[in-house]
Amino acid sequence: MDGLDVHIRVNNQRLEEYSDESEEDPPQTITKYVVATSGANFSVALQFDPSFAYMDNDIRCIIFLDGNRVEKSLLKASKRRPSTLQERKARRVCKDGNYFKQSFIFSDLAIDVSGETPGTNQKAIDALGEITVKFHRATIISPGIQPRSKNLIDYGQVLSVAEKAIKGRDVSHQAGLAQAVPISKFKVTKTKNIDPSDRPFAVYKFRYRSAKALKSMGLIPQTPKPIPLEERPIEELTLEETRELLRRQRERSARAGTIKREIKSEIDQLKREPGFQSQWEDGDDLAIIEERPAKRHKDNFGGPIETLDLTGD
Repeated sequence: MDGLDVHIRVNNQRLEEYSDESEEDPPQTITKYVVATSGANFSVALQFDPSFAYMDNDIRCIIFLDGNRVEKSLLKASKRRPSTLQERKARRVCKDGNYFKQSFIFSDLAIDVSGETPGTNQKAIDALGEITVKFHRATIISPGIQPRSKNLIDYGQVLSVAEKAIKGRDVSHQAGLAQAVPISKFKVTKTKNIDPSDRPFAVYKFRYRSAKALKSMGLIPQTPKPIPLEERPIEELTLEETRELLRRQRERSARAGTIKREIKSEIDQLKREPGFQSQWEDGDDLAIIEERPAKRHKDNFGGPIETLDLTGD
């Protein structure tokens, strides 16, 4: 949506986004692909600029991780500053009068190829690999109220799913919640949507995958194989590359000299054997001229001696 930028951040850096041009988004929806790294905490970042159509409205933001609603917050118009980055990094929860936060985190997804994994809800499996952020205009009903007590959610455990259940989707990670950490007491604001609950004015979807998966999908260019130093123009080589090239050439020359000496030694041995003639000159390749059996005795006429058996009956 014009005037509203939403993206995923890791280590205070915006993740690079990739688009699949073969997919068509529904109305009011933007879908991007990002690279997930196991064990990395991430945040959902929001930024408004003056062109945002609902700058005077309070905005309700709801975050879903793999189909699970984990956080909802109110972006008050009175506190909104154009071009100011706002981040949502964790789920906040009150549990029996104690307050906690659970940070958003990427983790591995265990793929069971044996087919022995118990059946998992297919709807939950279909939601894997996606962070969804929905926005509604809202009005404030009751500000500063005590949050209801809720259970802590352990979304950080490695989920195991059958390979056939996600076949063809290249899903390798899950988005979940880290261990709960105590925080200061907080209050919440009760609101009412202006937009129907099933019709947010904007939906942002981030499909996270491994870099390998995005390459196989053609969204990230394949890493080209490096051109061997021997095939690159010498003027393009750095000083270190030139030194490496010279080192390789010296090694090849040394190996070639060793091989030549070994061949010459073998030829010298063969030359001492009867019936072998060769041509060898220093610096030339070996050429076999002739190999023949040992000399046969001849008679006075130059022909071979034949023996006749005259002992007849």
